[in-house]
Order: sequence, then C-alpha cells, then structure tokens
Amino acid sequence: MARHLVTHKIDTVDLRIGMYVTALEVPWSLTEFPLEGVLVKSAQDIVRLSKYGRRVEIDQSKSQSRDSLQNIAQAVSSVSDKSSPAKNTIPSTNILWRKFCTERYKVKVPIAKQLTKADELLDRVHDVFDELKKDLSNNQFRSIDNIREVSHGIVSTLLDNPNALLWLTKVKIQHGKVYDHIVRSAIWATLMGRSMGLKTASLTTLVEALLLSGIGKAYLPQQVWKDHNPADMKPEFASAVHKTIEKLSHCQVDPRVLMIIGNMNERYDGSGYSSQKSLDKIPYLAQMAGLVETFDLLLHPMCSKKRRAFGQALSRLYCFRDSLFNGALIEEFIRATGLYPSGTVVVLSNGYRGVVVEQTKDRRIRATVALTHDAQDYRLMNYKIAGLGAGEYANVIIKEEANLHQINDDDMQKINLLIKQYQQGKLAKILSSSKRLFSN
Repeated sequence: MARHLVTHKIDTVDLRIGMYVTALEVPWSLTEFPLEGVLVKSAQDIVRLSKYGRRVEIDQSKSQSRDSLQNIAQAVSSVSDKSSPAKNTIPSTNILWRKFCTERYKVKVPIAKQLTKADELLDRVHDVFDELKKDLSNNQFRSIDNIREVSHGIVSTLLDNPNALLWLTKVKIQHGKVYDHIVRSAIWATLMGRSMGLKTASLTTLVEALLLSGIGKAYLPQQVWKDHNPADMKPEFASAVHKTIEKLSHCQVDPRVLMIIGNMNERYDGSGYSSQKSLDKIPYLAQMAGLVETFDLLLHPMCSKKRRAFGQALSRLYCFRDSLFNGALIEEFIRATGLYPSGTVVVLSNGYRGVVVEQTKDRRIRATVALTHDAQDYRLMNYKIAGLGAGEYANVIIKEEANLHQINDDDMQKINLLIKQYQQGKLAKILSSSKRLFSN
C-alpha cells in the first residue's frame, strides 16, 4: 500500500494508546527511542513523544485495534473536537467553551524588558496577601480591590510575554505553602487561557477567583493536605469553599468569581464536591480552575519536600482525561505549557545542562536556554544563553528534564543579567542587518 494512504500527521496531543508513530520532527538518532518507530503503549509514551515537537506521523497499518484507526481518522478530519472515549471515562460532550476562544495573543514585550515588571508584580502580590491575612483576622475586607489589581497585573504580564513571570516564580515564590500554590495556579490558568484565546476579562476573573480561593484553604489542617490525593476529592475541600464564600459574602465580589470558587471542586465524572455536578453542568472557567489547581498539587505536593518532574505531573494529569476533567481542556493545558516551560532545568542532547528561559509553541525543544553545567556535570564558570536550533547550537535540542540541579537566587540574578545582554545582542544584530540592507 502506498505510504500516503497509510500515514497521517497529527498533533502530539491527539496521540492515543495503540497508535504507531513512524516519524517525528527531529531525527530518531536525537531521541531516547532505539528504533525508528514506536508503538504507543501508555500515557507516559505520549508525554515522552511530545518532547520532540508538536507533530508526529502515524502509520495506520501498524497501529493496533479499530479504536486506534478511528482515532486517527477523527484527528485528521476534525481539529476542534479531539476527544475520544476511553475505558472508564466519559466521552467529552460538545465543547461549548470554544465559542469564547476568539483572541489571538502575540508576544509584545521581550523577556528582558518584562523581567523587572514581573519581579515588581510578584513583590506586590506578596504584599497584598499579607494585607489580606490581616484583614481576614480582623474581619475587614479592604484588600479585595487590591486582589483585583494584582489579578489584572498577572494577566497583563503573561499576555505580553508568557515566559518572564513563569521564570521568576521558580525562585521568587517562597512565602508560604498555600500562597505559593494559589499564585502558581493563577499563572497556569492564565497561560492556558492565553493559549486558548480567552478574552482578557474572563482571564482576570479566573485569576481573581483562584487567588481568593486561598482564603478557605488557609484554614485547612496540615493533615488534610498531607493526606490529599488530587484524584480523590475530600469533603474538607468543600468546607474550605464554604468558608471562602462566607468570608467574601461581606464584601462586593464579582458573582462570576463566586461562581468559579463554588464549582472548582466539582469533577467531570460527578465525583467532586459539593453538588456532584458533571460534564458541562460545571462552568468551563470553574473546570479550568480545578484543573490547574490539581496539576499544581501533582507537581508540588503540599506537605512534601519532593516534587515531581514536570513531565511526570503531565502524565498523571493526562490519565484524568474525560474522567476528572474534560479531555479537551487537559489537551489545551498541555498545548499551553509544553513539556519544558520557562524555569525548567533540562539536559541537552550535547550533554550540557541548563534552565529554559524562553520557549514558544513552535520552539518547544529548541528553546532559549541558560547553560549552567557542562557535559561532565561541572558548573560553568560563566553561564551562557543558548538559542537552540541556530548557530553553534543548530543541532542541539532539549533531551529531558533534569532533577539533579535546582536554581537559586544567585543563579537567577546571573541569568537575568545574561537574558538582558542576550536580548541586546539580538537587537544589535537586527539593527546591523537593517543598516546593511539599506546601504545596499
């Protein structure tokens, strides 16, 4: 049979168990797979393959089961509805929220210029939460307006450039467990909504709800967090919701914010709290809030010093597809973050290690990386910014996430300075090229 009759190109988020991947966006020799071709056997395989680009080629003749063939046909014929039934899951219903995804955001500000603004914003968020704690202890609510202010700031900063704020959170957010969790969740939600194309007003409302949801969570005993399993919602979280809404009932809060807080613990299969809503009876913004909160708890367990690798957390989240959460929303989240978001410590195909400082949907494994260690795992005397896929790094890609090294405040300061110098160098090259063009 002719090759074009049995192969199809699809997005990696459309991969299903049983599909046979015959081609990637990079040579097989640069990957961890020993043979040129792989049969997808698990969700972990899907995440591993997604490291090597947005698109893969599927060989229909080598794929297993009729379900796989049907999935391929669905993925090729329909871009909008990428959900398919799986065992013990609920098929996604009509994706009604897509009609709200009308925006197309572009990076407006270079990361070098955005770093100072993002740094100041995180300090401001910290101050506002300190004010909120004092207000709550005195039954006062003067700081609610400030929550709206910083919500707008988070959204605005991430819309202009989705990398700067996420990069800084890796080091800057260290003011308390619940505080860290809800700020990170707000950032994940904004990145996801930005990628989907949600309107700015909806994103700001979503962020405000996530930040305010921390009010009730702050009252939860440590043992509840210690025993918490993101896949098994506990009734204590319903009491935290009631506590939050009770506190907020004394001040003027957007009803949509209360709606999100009141429904973010509901689950797609009806297993959540407190009304056991299911499917599209759960408002889509509340579904997004619950999804990003769950992901952050998978990545950063509340009462554990250990954290999962980003890819491991994505694999676990993917397993909740069309059970705890709408499968299409999970796929939107994976599209938004990629496997190596800014701040991820990675190993490159040449053996060097570094930190991702900037990446886009089109440059997932060819991101901009701050090199910190050589191939022998010795710390470099002078860190360096490398634009993978170009120049001396034309054949270098991100190989995997590294868990051996963590960045500290000193590293961050060095890398921030390098980012600004790197950006100035790129600008100088552009100006130089322009002068030569006009002189000719």
